[in-house]
Amino acid sequence: MSSEERARRERERRAAIERAINAKQQDLNGVNAEIAKYEAILNALTESQTTLASYRADLETDINDVIVNYDVKDGNTWSGLEATKAWREMDFLKNKKDNYVTEVEQLDSDISTAIDKTNSILHELYSRRDSLNEDIRNLRAQL
Repeated sequence: MSSEERARRERERRAAIERAINAKQQDLNGVNAEIAKYEAILNALTESQTTLASYRADLETDINDVIVNYDVKDGNTWSGLEATKAWREMDFLKNKKDNYVTEVEQLDSDISTAIDKTNSILHELYSRRDSLNEDIRNLRAQL
């Protein structure tokens, strides 16, 4: 084999390696974009869960305590229908509050599930990124 032939084959080999590196780099860019997207989603979910926890605490202190501890007693000014009406309204508010608490708890559970799924996806993407980086390093070592 002539030196020109060896040089030509070496150029072809290097060109093939460069094409493989470029393809892996494009894949890596796509994976990095996906990672950025899912990290933003995870951040939004985590912030939402924190905000929801704050709302839940407010519900317990600002609303629940008032409803549970509100004193509606029959007396001279609260007689007959007015007292009964007040009790009914309090029961209505307690039921609405209980429904709200149940919905908030379900939303919190849904957010936790979404966080777990997002973390799982990110774990897979991080593994894929590491694998692509390793492939690129190995290909560059062949140049």
